[in-house]
Amino acid sequence: MSCLIYGLTAFCPMIPKRWFISLALFIPATNLMILPLLIYYFDQLPLIAWILAVFQLAFGLFILNRVKGKMNFSWPFFVASRLRPKPFSWLGFTGFLCINLFVLVPFVVMYLVSCASVAVSHFTDGFVSLRPEGLVMQVRNYVRDDGKKVQLAPMSHVGEATFYQSLNQSFPDHAVVLMEGVTDQGNLLQSKTGYSRMAKSLGVSEQQHEFKPKGELVAADVDIRMFNQETLDLIDKAMLIHSKGMTAETLSSILKPTPEHLEKLLWEDLLTKRNAHLLEVLHARLPQSQIIIVPWGALHMPEISEKLLGSGFRVESTEDHVAIRFSSLFAPR
Repeated sequence: MSCLIYGLTAFCPMIPKRWFISLALFIPATNLMILPLLIYYFDQLPLIAWILAVFQLAFGLFILNRVKGKMNFSWPFFVASRLRPKPFSWLGFTGFLCINLFVLVPFVVMYLVSCASVAVSHFTDGFVSLRPEGLVMQVRNYVRDDGKKVQLAPMSHVGEATFYQSLNQSFPDHAVVLMEGVTDQGNLLQSKTGYSRMAKSLGVSEQQHEFKPKGELVAADVDIRMFNQETLDLIDKAMLIHSKGMTAETLSSILKPTPEHLEKLLWEDLLTKRNAHLLEVLHARLPQSQIIIVPWGALHMPEISEKLLGSGFRVESTEDHVAIRFSSLFAPR
Protein backbone atom coordinates (compact mmCIF):
# COMPACT_ATOMS: atom_id res chain seq x y z
CA MET A 1 0.00 0.00 0.00
CA SER A 2 2.87 2.38 0.80
CA CYS A 3 4.50 1.80 -2.58
CA LEU A 4 1.15 2.20 -4.37
CA ILE A 5 0.40 5.53 -2.68
CA TYR A 6 3.93 6.77 -3.32
CA GLY A 7 3.71 5.82 -7.00
CA LEU A 8 0.31 7.49 -7.42
CA THR A 9 1.71 10.81 -6.24
CA ALA A 10 3.71 10.95 -9.50
CA PHE A 11 0.52 10.76 -11.57
CA CYS A 12 -1.79 12.82 -9.35
CA PRO A 13 -0.37 16.30 -8.70
CA MET A 14 -3.56 17.25 -6.88
CA ILE A 15 -2.54 15.00 -3.95
CA PRO A 16 -0.78 17.11 -1.27
CA LYS A 17 2.62 15.42 -1.35
CA ARG A 18 3.78 17.08 1.87
CA TRP A 19 1.54 14.76 3.89
CA PHE A 20 0.88 11.73 1.72
CA ILE A 21 4.51 11.11 0.73
CA SER A 22 5.56 11.22 4.38
CA LEU A 23 2.88 8.64 5.19
CA ALA A 24 3.78 6.45 2.24
CA LEU A 25 7.50 6.49 3.00
CA PHE A 26 7.16 6.07 6.76
CA ILE A 27 7.30 2.26 6.83
CA PRO A 28 10.21 1.75 4.36
CA ALA A 29 12.10 4.72 5.84
CA THR A 30 11.82 3.52 9.44
CA ASN A 31 12.71 -0.06 8.45
CA LEU A 32 15.89 1.29 6.89
CA MET A 33 16.63 3.52 9.86
CA ILE A 34 16.45 0.70 12.42
CA LEU A 35 18.89 -1.57 10.56
CA PRO A 36 21.86 -0.39 12.69
CA LEU A 37 19.80 -1.07 15.83
CA LEU A 38 19.05 -4.60 14.61
CA ILE A 39 22.77 -5.17 14.06
CA TYR A 40 23.91 -4.08 17.51
CA TYR A 41 20.76 -4.74 19.58
CA PHE A 42 19.08 -7.68 17.85
CA ASP A 43 18.21 -9.22 21.23
CA GLN A 44 16.07 -6.14 21.90
CA LEU A 45 13.98 -6.64 18.75
CA PRO A 46 10.58 -6.78 20.61
CA LEU A 47 11.35 -3.48 22.36
CA ILE A 48 12.47 -1.86 19.10
CA ALA A 49 9.28 -3.03 17.36
CA TRP A 50 7.14 -1.70 20.23
CA ILE A 51 8.81 1.74 20.17
CA LEU A 52 8.44 1.87 16.38
CA ALA A 53 4.73 1.01 16.64
CA VAL A 54 4.15 3.79 19.20
CA PHE A 55 6.04 6.27 17.02
CA GLN A 56 4.01 5.19 13.98
CA LEU A 57 0.74 5.77 15.84
CA ALA A 58 1.90 9.19 17.06
CA PHE A 59 3.03 10.16 13.56
CA GLY A 60 -0.32 9.12 12.08
CA LEU A 61 -2.20 11.19 14.65
CA PHE A 62 0.06 14.16 13.92
CA ILE A 63 -0.66 13.95 10.18
CA LEU A 64 -4.39 13.62 10.88
CA ASN A 65 -4.28 16.71 13.05
CA ARG A 66 -2.42 18.71 10.42
CA VAL A 67 -4.74 17.64 7.61
CA LYS A 68 -8.01 18.32 9.47
CA GLY A 69 -6.76 21.29 11.45
CA LYS A 70 -7.82 19.67 14.72
CA MET A 71 -7.84 16.27 16.40
CA ASN A 72 -11.12 14.98 14.98
CA PHE A 73 -11.81 11.34 14.17
CA SER A 74 -15.00 11.98 12.15
CA TRP A 75 -15.29 10.32 8.73
CA PRO A 76 -14.03 11.05 6.14
CA PHE A 77 -10.57 11.80 7.46
CA PHE A 78 -9.67 13.66 4.28
CA VAL A 79 -12.32 15.41 2.21
CA ALA A 80 -12.06 15.85 -1.55
CA SER A 81 -12.29 19.63 -1.21
CA ARG A 82 -8.76 19.64 0.20
CA LEU A 83 -7.37 18.39 -3.12
CA ARG A 84 -5.76 21.01 -5.31
CA PRO A 85 -7.14 21.31 -8.89
CA LYS A 86 -3.75 20.80 -10.47
CA PRO A 87 -3.52 18.85 -13.78
CA PHE A 88 -0.97 16.19 -14.68
CA SER A 89 2.40 17.60 -15.74
CA TRP A 90 5.07 15.77 -17.71
CA LEU A 91 7.66 18.09 -16.19
CA GLY A 92 6.62 17.17 -12.67
CA PHE A 93 6.44 13.47 -13.57
CA THR A 94 9.94 13.57 -15.09
CA GLY A 95 11.29 15.37 -12.05
CA PHE A 96 9.72 12.73 -9.77
CA LEU A 97 11.39 9.92 -11.77
CA CYS A 98 14.77 11.67 -11.82
CA ILE A 99 14.74 12.26 -8.07
CA ASN A 100 13.95 8.61 -7.43
CA LEU A 101 16.33 7.10 -10.00
CA PHE A 102 19.32 9.36 -9.43
CA VAL A 103 18.97 10.37 -5.78
CA LEU A 104 16.72 8.09 -3.74
CA VAL A 105 17.65 4.71 -5.23
CA PRO A 106 21.46 5.30 -5.18
CA PHE A 107 21.22 6.58 -1.59
CA VAL A 108 19.26 3.49 -0.46
CA VAL A 109 21.70 1.15 -2.23
CA MET A 110 24.73 2.83 -0.64
CA TYR A 111 23.03 2.78 2.75
CA LEU A 112 22.22 -0.93 2.48
CA VAL A 113 25.78 -1.70 1.37
CA SER A 114 27.11 0.24 4.37
CA CYS A 115 24.77 -1.62 6.74
CA ALA A 116 25.79 -4.95 5.21
CA SER A 117 29.46 -4.08 5.71
CA VAL A 118 28.85 -3.11 9.35
CA ALA A 119 26.80 -6.27 9.97
CA VAL A 120 29.42 -8.60 8.46
CA SER A 121 32.20 -7.04 10.51
CA HIS A 122 30.13 -6.97 13.72
CA PHE A 123 28.83 -10.55 13.62
CA THR A 124 32.28 -11.96 12.73
CA ASP A 125 34.18 -9.78 15.23
CA GLY A 126 36.14 -8.22 12.37
CA PHE A 127 37.37 -11.53 10.94
CA VAL A 128 35.39 -10.80 7.75
CA SER A 129 34.84 -7.43 6.13
CA LEU A 130 33.27 -6.05 2.97
CA ARG A 131 35.59 -3.66 1.18
CA PRO A 132 35.58 -2.09 -2.28
CA GLU A 133 37.84 -4.88 -3.56
CA GLY A 134 35.67 -7.70 -2.23
CA LEU A 135 35.14 -10.04 0.72
CA VAL A 136 38.24 -9.86 2.94
CA MET A 137 39.28 -12.42 5.57
CA GLN A 138 41.53 -11.38 8.44
CA VAL A 139 44.02 -14.02 9.60
CA ARG A 140 45.07 -13.45 13.22
CA ASN A 141 48.23 -14.76 14.86
CA TYR A 142 48.07 -15.38 18.62
CA VAL A 143 51.01 -15.95 20.94
CA ARG A 144 51.36 -16.98 24.59
CA ASP A 145 54.11 -16.04 27.02
CA ASP A 146 55.62 -19.54 26.74
CA GLY A 147 56.07 -19.05 22.97
CA LYS A 148 53.14 -21.22 21.87
CA LYS A 149 51.39 -19.84 18.78
CA VAL A 150 47.92 -20.26 17.31
CA GLN A 151 46.77 -18.90 13.98
CA LEU A 152 43.08 -18.42 13.22
CA ALA A 153 42.44 -18.40 9.47
CA PRO A 154 38.77 -17.69 8.63
CA MET A 155 37.69 -19.69 5.59
CA SER A 156 34.97 -19.61 2.96
CA HIS A 157 33.59 -22.71 1.24
CA VAL A 158 34.05 -20.92 -2.10
CA GLY A 159 36.56 -18.26 -3.02
CA GLU A 160 39.36 -17.13 -5.29
CA ALA A 161 41.93 -19.78 -6.13
CA THR A 162 44.63 -17.26 -5.19
CA PHE A 163 43.07 -16.91 -1.72
CA TYR A 164 43.51 -20.61 -0.95
CA GLN A 165 46.93 -20.76 -2.62
CA SER A 166 48.27 -17.84 -0.59
CA LEU A 167 47.12 -19.54 2.61
CA ASN A 168 48.75 -22.81 1.51
CA GLN A 169 52.07 -21.04 1.07
CA SER A 170 51.84 -19.13 4.36
CA PHE A 171 51.49 -22.24 6.57
CA PRO A 172 54.85 -23.50 7.90
CA ASP A 173 55.76 -27.15 7.33
CA HIS A 174 56.04 -27.93 11.05
CA ALA A 175 52.59 -26.54 11.94
CA VAL A 176 49.69 -28.65 13.21
CA VAL A 177 46.62 -27.83 11.12
CA LEU A 178 43.27 -28.58 12.77
CA MET A 179 41.01 -29.33 9.83
CA GLU A 180 37.31 -28.56 9.63
CA GLY A 181 34.94 -31.12 8.18
CA VAL A 182 31.96 -32.84 9.78
CA THR A 183 32.03 -36.60 9.23
CA ASP A 184 29.01 -38.81 8.55
CA GLN A 185 30.09 -42.27 9.58
CA GLY A 186 26.50 -43.43 9.99
CA ASN A 187 25.37 -42.11 6.57
CA LEU A 188 22.65 -40.03 8.21
CA LEU A 189 22.56 -37.39 5.47
CA GLN A 190 20.58 -38.16 2.34
CA SER A 191 22.23 -35.39 0.29
CA LYS A 192 26.00 -35.06 0.11
CA THR A 193 27.56 -31.69 0.76
CA GLY A 194 29.11 -29.79 -2.12
CA TYR A 195 29.50 -26.23 -3.33
CA SER A 196 30.38 -26.70 -6.98
CA ARG A 197 27.17 -25.10 -8.19
CA MET A 198 27.72 -22.01 -6.04
CA ALA A 199 31.38 -21.76 -7.06
CA LYS A 200 30.49 -21.98 -10.74
CA SER A 201 27.76 -19.36 -10.50
CA LEU A 202 30.11 -16.93 -8.71
CA GLY A 203 33.07 -17.66 -10.97
CA VAL A 204 35.31 -18.83 -8.13
CA SER A 205 36.75 -22.10 -6.83
CA GLU A 206 35.75 -24.60 -4.15
CA GLN A 207 37.80 -24.78 -0.97
CA GLN A 208 38.15 -28.56 -1.15
CA HIS A 209 39.81 -28.33 -4.57
CA GLU A 210 42.28 -25.51 -3.92
CA PHE A 211 43.02 -25.60 -0.20
CA LYS A 212 45.93 -28.04 0.29
CA PRO A 213 47.74 -26.89 3.44
CA LYS A 214 51.19 -28.05 4.52
CA GLY A 215 52.00 -29.42 7.93
CA GLU A 216 50.41 -32.14 10.05
CA LEU A 217 46.70 -32.31 9.24
CA VAL A 218 44.49 -33.29 12.17
CA ALA A 219 40.74 -33.90 11.92
CA ALA A 220 39.22 -31.69 14.63
CA ASP A 221 35.53 -31.69 13.78
CA VAL A 222 32.61 -33.74 15.12
CA ASP A 223 30.54 -36.49 13.57
CA ILE A 224 27.10 -35.52 12.39
CA ARG A 225 25.43 -37.98 14.77
CA MET A 226 25.91 -35.32 17.46
CA PHE A 227 23.41 -33.05 15.68
CA ASN A 228 19.69 -32.83 16.37
CA GLN A 229 17.37 -34.38 13.79
CA GLU A 230 15.93 -30.96 12.93
CA THR A 231 19.41 -29.77 11.99
CA LEU A 232 20.00 -32.85 9.82
CA ASP A 233 16.73 -32.22 7.98
CA LEU A 234 17.66 -28.61 7.28
CA ILE A 235 21.15 -29.57 6.06
CA ASP A 236 19.55 -32.06 3.66
CA LYS A 237 17.32 -29.30 2.30
CA ALA A 238 20.21 -26.88 1.93
CA MET A 239 22.43 -29.41 0.16
CA LEU A 240 19.57 -30.36 -2.16
CA ILE A 241 19.26 -26.71 -3.25
CA HIS A 242 23.05 -26.41 -3.62
CA SER A 243 23.20 -29.45 -5.91
CA LYS A 244 19.98 -29.07 -7.93
CA GLY A 245 19.09 -25.39 -7.66
CA MET A 246 15.55 -24.07 -7.28
CA THR A 247 13.26 -26.75 -8.74
CA ALA A 248 9.76 -28.02 -7.97
CA GLU A 249 11.31 -30.67 -5.72
CA THR A 250 13.50 -28.29 -3.75
CA LEU A 251 10.74 -25.67 -3.52
CA SER A 252 8.31 -28.16 -1.99
CA SER A 253 10.89 -29.09 0.66
CA ILE A 254 11.46 -25.42 1.55
CA LEU A 255 7.75 -24.76 1.98
CA LYS A 256 7.40 -27.46 4.63
CA PRO A 257 6.93 -25.99 8.14
CA THR A 258 9.99 -25.79 10.38
CA PRO A 259 9.98 -26.61 14.11
CA GLU A 260 10.03 -23.95 16.80
CA HIS A 261 13.39 -22.79 18.17
CA LEU A 262 15.14 -24.07 15.03
CA GLU A 263 17.53 -21.12 15.13
CA LYS A 264 18.71 -22.08 18.62
CA LEU A 265 19.21 -25.71 17.59
CA LEU A 266 21.20 -24.71 14.52
CA TRP A 267 23.47 -22.41 16.53
CA GLU A 268 24.11 -25.12 19.09
CA ASP A 269 24.83 -27.86 16.53
CA LEU A 270 26.70 -25.95 13.82
CA LEU A 271 28.74 -23.68 16.08
CA THR A 272 28.68 -24.36 19.83
CA LYS A 273 29.23 -28.13 19.78
CA ARG A 274 31.84 -27.99 17.02
CA ASN A 275 33.74 -25.11 18.64
CA ALA A 276 33.83 -26.96 21.97
CA HIS A 277 35.25 -30.09 20.29
CA LEU A 278 37.79 -28.04 18.34
CA LEU A 279 39.04 -26.33 21.50
CA GLU A 280 39.42 -29.71 23.20
CA VAL A 281 41.59 -30.95 20.34
CA LEU A 282 43.55 -27.68 20.28
CA HIS A 283 44.43 -27.77 23.98
CA ALA A 284 45.25 -31.48 23.77
CA ARG A 285 47.76 -30.87 20.95
CA LEU A 286 49.16 -27.61 22.32
CA PRO A 287 51.75 -29.11 24.75
CA GLN A 288 53.48 -31.01 21.90
CA SER A 289 53.08 -28.32 19.22
CA GLN A 290 54.82 -24.99 18.73
CA ILE A 291 52.27 -23.58 16.30
CA ILE A 292 48.68 -24.64 15.63
CA ILE A 293 46.65 -23.35 12.69
CA VAL A 294 42.85 -23.32 12.68
CA PRO A 295 41.47 -22.82 9.12
CA TRP A 296 37.75 -22.94 9.91
CA GLY A 297 34.65 -21.09 8.78
CA ALA A 298 34.56 -17.41 9.66
CA LEU A 299 31.53 -17.69 11.96
CA HIS A 300 33.48 -20.02 14.25
CA MET A 301 36.23 -17.47 14.82
CA PRO A 302 34.70 -15.01 17.33
CA GLU A 303 34.10 -17.67 20.01
CA ILE A 304 37.43 -19.41 19.37
CA SER A 305 39.25 -16.07 19.59
CA GLU A 306 37.47 -15.22 22.83
CA LYS A 307 38.49 -18.55 24.37
CA LEU A 308 42.11 -18.11 23.28
CA LEU A 309 42.30 -14.61 24.73
CA GLY A 310 40.82 -15.93 27.97
CA SER A 311 43.46 -18.67 28.21
CA GLY A 312 46.50 -16.41 28.10
CA PHE A 313 46.98 -15.78 24.39
CA ARG A 314 47.23 -12.32 22.83
CA VAL A 315 46.99 -11.12 19.22
CA GLU A 316 50.51 -10.69 17.82
CA SER A 317 49.74 -9.75 14.19
CA THR A 318 47.07 -9.85 11.50
CA GLU A 319 47.02 -10.44 7.74
CA ASP A 320 44.27 -9.60 5.25
CA HIS A 321 43.38 -11.91 2.35
CA VAL A 322 40.74 -11.24 -0.31
CA ALA A 323 38.53 -14.33 -0.46
CA ILE A 324 36.14 -13.20 -3.21
CA ARG A 325 36.77 -10.24 -5.49
CA PHE A 326 33.73 -8.34 -6.67
CA SER A 327 35.28 -8.20 -10.13
CA SER A 328 35.00 -12.00 -10.30
CA LEU A 329 31.25 -11.86 -9.73
CA PHE A 330 30.73 -9.71 -12.82
CA ALA A 331 33.35 -11.28 -15.07
CA PRO A 332 32.02 -12.97 -18.24
CA ARG A 333 31.81 -16.76 -18.06
